[in-house]
Amino acid sequence: MRVLLILCLLIGSAFAFAAEDADKILVVGSELNYPPFALGMTDEEAGGFTVDLWKAVAAESGIKFAIRVRPFRQILQEFKEGKIDILINLARSEERRQFADFTVPHVVVNGAIFVRRGEFGIQSESDLANKSIIVLNADLGHDYAVSQGWQKQLVLVDTANDGFKLLASGKHDAMLLSKIAGMQTLEELKFTNVYPLAAKAGFSQKFSFAVRKGESDLLARINEGMALTKSNGTYDALYEKWFGVYADKELTHKDLLKIMVIWILLFLGTLGFMYFRRQVERNLASSKLAESEKLLKTVIDTSPLRIFWKDKESQYLGCNPVFAKDAGAADPKEVIGKDDFQLRWGAQAETYRAIDKEILSSGIAKLSYEESMQSPDGRQVWLSMSKVPLRHTNGEIFGLLGIYDDITERKLAQDAIHNLAFYDALTQLANRSLLSDRLNHAISVSRRSGCYGAVLYLDLDKFKPLNDLHGHKAGDLLLIEVALRLSSCVREVDTVARVGGDEFVVILTELDKDKAKAAALAGNIAEKIRTTLAEPYVLPFHPQSGAKGTIQHLCSSSIGVALFVGHGAGQEEILKAADQAMYQAKKEGGNRFSFDQADAP
Repeated sequence: MRVLLILCLLIGSAFAFAAEDADKILVVGSELNYPPFALGMTDEEAGGFTVDLWKAVAAESGIKFAIRVRPFRQILQEFKEGKIDILINLARSEERRQFADFTVPHVVVNGAIFVRRGEFGIQSESDLANKSIIVLNADLGHDYAVSQGWQKQLVLVDTANDGFKLLASGKHDAMLLSKIAGMQTLEELKFTNVYPLAAKAGFSQKFSFAVRKGESDLLARINEGMALTKSNGTYDALYEKWFGVYADKELTHKDLLKIMVIWILLFLGTLGFMYFRRQVERNLASSKLAESEKLLKTVIDTSPLRIFWKDKESQYLGCNPVFAKDAGAADPKEVIGKDDFQLRWGAQAETYRAIDKEILSSGIAKLSYEESMQSPDGRQVWLSMSKVPLRHTNGEIFGLLGIYDDITERKLAQDAIHNLAFYDALTQLANRSLLSDRLNHAISVSRRSGCYGAVLYLDLDKFKPLNDLHGHKAGDLLLIEVALRLSSCVREVDTVARVGGDEFVVILTELDKDKAKAAALAGNIAEKIRTTLAEPYVLPFHPQSGAKGTIQHLCSSSIGVALFVGHGAGQEEILKAADQAMYQAKKEGGNRFSFDQADAP
């Protein structure tokens, strides 16, 4: 009875700690009145882009918080002292990486030099020597000014409002600040005698959410929430709301592509017109034609976009240097007279030829479509392509013009966002979001086939002592090894997910239509996982003592097994049953698996 009482107390304590962690309210630091990132002078008035974005990310991540509004220098110091858990608008720097871990950047802004109108003595950074310069205390603009050797010239202020009031009064010469924050502050103050120079300052700021060093689980949750706000459109809406008016508008690749097509068609039309005029006014037309050809060649040769043109047989008539390089030629002349089968992308030549024939026969342009190809070094690259028919003055098609741009980085960024939203950052296993999707799918498959599936809920035994003795780095290495071992124990059609610090879930599908046989198969896999995870772990790590070497650690697992069939319980009930079975295995001493009571063989 005494042993049973102790076990009950331990289990009750575990549930109490879990509930306490779920209800924990994190303290979030927001800068005092730094528009458009942070607005308001009190905790209740907090607003702006970063505050609104944080609220959306916290909602996606299930994080409870309380906002504390303070001057930047003060919240940075409180963060270092552990009084603040998260800073929601901290610019990255090497010095700050010593005490903080950063999420992916939520906005990148350029620095600017603000001066009074009529101040002609300052046109760029080179004119700031011996000038009185205003900076925000502890801001990156402050750090940059110190790095330039201007520390004796600096005037430190706590807010952008204070700085611009000093600058407008004529007491000082210039102010260093991010351009977006400066422009909105000037509008808020209704100042018309202060403006940013066209010449940019030599610093830019990558603003991110920051957590204290080593808070990897919290960092992963925030990154996941950030990825979800980007994928569902919330981030874009907030960015347009707060920065759309002040951000420098840049032409997109699609805009440049359309402009280039129009320009080239106009130039080709001009060349045709000049050719006709040459018959009547030969001398004058020859001169103008030469100038037009030179201008057209300059535009094409200096364009970052790949440009080429072909005849009706899909043989190249010409191209610009960047296209020739992609094709494997040192000079555009080497491409002339060849077709796609004779260039580096021979494997895609049949596809390119089919598209050419479609355009040449229909006379209809094909604009801004995407296609992939393999680069010479073996990488898959993505292209945004446009092809238009070329016509003589009488309307007859004599070839086609093609323009494309490499959009591989954009594609990779989209993949990275998807990875953050659905995969665990440490182990690369499925996260809770993907697990939910896969389990719903498994239930649907089971409903159609009538076969049983199973959910295995795992918790590691003796994991905490490893963290306590050797630190979280050793724990992370062990979790990675556990993920690899788990994946080796199941089929490709099964799913392995990490759902907590040392908790994992495995979904087994299509086991058998007979419940007893399905239970036996699930039990065999659970036993295989148990024995595989119980084997000793040898971790390549440097212990905290400083001695180099490896760590040997024994870490078994407690596994709960719950069967499901499509017309039975829902997702939450299945996971709860597996979780309760896992706690039964824990209660029985760990290093074992236990079936849900309804499924026990």
